[in-house]
Amino acid sequence: MAADAMADSMTSVETRAWAGGTHSGLGDVREQSARPDRAALYAIRLLFDRGFYLSQNQDVAATGIDPLDHFLTLGLAEGRSPCALFDPDFYLHQAGAPAERAFLFLHYLETGIQAALDPHPLVDARFYMRQSPALAPGTNPLTHMLGAGRRENRRPNPLFDPVYYRRRQPRMDQALHPLIHYVAQGWRERLQPHPLFDPRAYLDQRPDIEAAGIDPLAHYLQQGFREQARTHWLFDAGHYAASCSAPVALCDALLHCASNGCGLERSPHPLFDARHYVLQHPDLADTGIDPFLHFLEFGLVENRDPHPLFDTWFYRNQNPDVIDSGLPPFVHYVRDGIREGRDPNPFFPAVIYQVRNSGARDESAGPLAHFLRTPETHLLPLSDEFDPAFYRACHPSCAAATGTPPLGHYLSVGRAQRLSPLPRAIERHDWILPATTGHFPSPAPIAGATSILLIVQQASHGDAGICALRALQQLVTDPELSCRVIVRHDGPLSPAFAALAPTIVLPADMEASADVDTLADILHSFRALPTPRLVIINSAAMPDVARLIGSLGLELLAWLHEMPLLIDSLPGGDSAMQTLARTASCIVTGSEPAREALILHYRLDPAQVTVIADGIVQPPPNLTVRQARLTLRRQLGLPLDALIVMGSGDVAFRTGTDLFIQVAAQVISRSLSEVPVENPPRQAFFLWIGATEDPLFAGLCQNDIDRLGLGAHVRLLNPDAAPAELLLGADLFLLTSRECATSVAGIEARTSGLPLVKFRFPRNRPAEAGGGRDPKTSEVAYLDVDAMSDIVMARGDRPSRRHRDHSERGGNAPSWETWRQGLRRLLANSFGVPVE
Repeated sequence: MAADAMADSMTSVETRAWAGGTHSGLGDVREQSARPDRAALYAIRLLFDRGFYLSQNQDVAATGIDPLDHFLTLGLAEGRSPCALFDPDFYLHQAGAPAERAFLFLHYLETGIQAALDPHPLVDARFYMRQSPALAPGTNPLTHMLGAGRRENRRPNPLFDPVYYRRRQPRMDQALHPLIHYVAQGWRERLQPHPLFDPRAYLDQRPDIEAAGIDPLAHYLQQGFREQARTHWLFDAGHYAASCSAPVALCDALLHCASNGCGLERSPHPLFDARHYVLQHPDLADTGIDPFLHFLEFGLVENRDPHPLFDTWFYRNQNPDVIDSGLPPFVHYVRDGIREGRDPNPFFPAVIYQVRNSGARDESAGPLAHFLRTPETHLLPLSDEFDPAFYRACHPSCAAATGTPPLGHYLSVGRAQRLSPLPRAIERHDWILPATTGHFPSPAPIAGATSILLIVQQASHGDAGICALRALQQLVTDPELSCRVIVRHDGPLSPAFAALAPTIVLPADMEASADVDTLADILHSFRALPTPRLVIINSAAMPDVARLIGSLGLELLAWLHEMPLLIDSLPGGDSAMQTLARTASCIVTGSEPAREALILHYRLDPAQVTVIADGIVQPPPNLTVRQARLTLRRQLGLPLDALIVMGSGDVAFRTGTDLFIQVAAQVISRSLSEVPVENPPRQAFFLWIGATEDPLFAGLCQNDIDRLGLGAHVRLLNPDAAPAELLLGADLFLLTSRECATSVAGIEARTSGLPLVKFRFPRNRPAEAGGGRDPKTSEVAYLDVDAMSDIVMARGDRPSRRHRDHSERGGNAPSWETWRQGLRRLLANSFGVPVE
């Protein structure tokens, strides 16, 4: 019925096309039998590609004739193709009849579909229909593939994955079927149609195919599979076939793998261990992706290890030319490194092994593959750093791992469990780094201590830098923890970090790529420590570092101080946050509102995000409010009865420093115009404490202060001032943050007993509506600086209230000691580190 309705609605093009019959060269019988019925006209209408037809038929383009009109009147009879996915030559060879090209596409519609003939080398009709058993027999695979099949990501053949192809070509028109893009240009650009088919690997063996201008995938599907040509450097057809429980012919191995996956039982290459890969990267469990296909698409570019005996970062750092080659380290090793005698890990000298084992020279997969399949070599001492016989004799878990070489057990399990690779008399404890990156002092090892590596994004006076320093001050007092620090961007707090723990400050002039390489060296060295290890990063601006940490199998804790507004402004934004979510075992925030904001905005798993309240530094207990008020005003040269309004945080758009200045401008202006002369106005002064996060924004804020003539009343103070003492001596705190109604600054203000004014956020929970719960907290509508100004003016008229509000100081505020205790509980619950 649908076909009839579609045919009835055809334009006059079809009517004109067949009114006068067929054209020259065809007999009457052919003329009558070749006219398409309504169903065929419907299919032609759906499949006809005007752009393709004109590009393939320059004579039609030159005449200006409507391309569909030309196809129906002439092109169909001449055997021309209406779309990119119908190849007349291929179809003619396959069909065998009719013997001429005339009306070839009509033959496909009326006969070829029923016979399950393929319209194109890359469209396997039988394979496509097997994916859709619910489709009625005789369904046109082309029309279905370009419609529902495109939306459902059905594969046209075993070696073309539309999802994979589209993901690697983000700029491609999403309305276009990926196969059409590949046929039109993708194969010429050597784009990969499937993780298992790398055109570069295929064409390296068959330069004649490239010289002839033949699509490598089409060649493989029609002929290359019979020749057992290699389609990827990391797929060994013989090894895969041998690992299958049922017999698989070598020529069918790749298609069998593409259709069924490898899973944990079938092995595509001697040096890919699926079980090890899954154990090292538990984030795979939720993806549903086959481990080997995941490794090909993601693991290679993320420098994940495919096998316990191949150390990606070691290979990369030992062979600088690998970076220049543009190949992932493991691909380089398989393609070139094996032949050149390069070492796959620091404990396996390939050349020495080949000298001692002559049979290894004939192993096509290299000496490491020979080692793995030859048990009698497993106890050979190859390195001064590892004694296999000692290791197996001393560690029962290794002896119980039948078939696993001691070196493989050590690299996959033993090192993480701190099992000794050598007799204790010669075991190394020093953490040695390349001289080009500097090195940490090597503190005496603490028996049973957990090694903590704190990576600080920037050693500045911003919230993240100060919190990291205060946390480190607590962590170094814990005898069960051994701390080290990396500072990515130098700042005034770097000496303070170095005074507490071994610290490496990366050079300020280091390029981004060199920065990552240096971090890779340090992290690799950290991974070699014979103690439990945990890396803590203090910023969402480190997705590159998170990927490195994940690729090395290190435990990661992401301690975040940013809210979504700031994170979205960072390079990568949402994708950076998703990288952290994939690689971090736990994400820690300083407050419940911050936790909820991250979970909602980035769709995080609530179980992964936890709260450890940031500590609050309180003023000395013997400092009275009166003393603090007098000291503050005298230090700044202000009148003793001055109204002091404070704000704090990094000078940035997200913290609302500009809004704070707007409130100040209104209050100063109103104080001069609204108060009667006989009642002189009390002078108001506005103090903002915070580091400069964005120099341009800070310059604009200072420009506003100068242009509005507020220089005598608004000051941006250096963040090294003691905020607790300043808060105790102030009268009012304005929380102008655009991010959240709760912040460390607001908590510190309430802890000091200082009245607080903040914005009411649309999605605040009832418990956050401070106006009803906390008499010292006032809320105004979001960004309503006029209402904030009203509250400041009212506060200035009640001087006695200012003293009374400080009569109680918060005694239950979190401290950095309670933060350390919270971290220890988290380490015990999530990372297995016992609480003292």
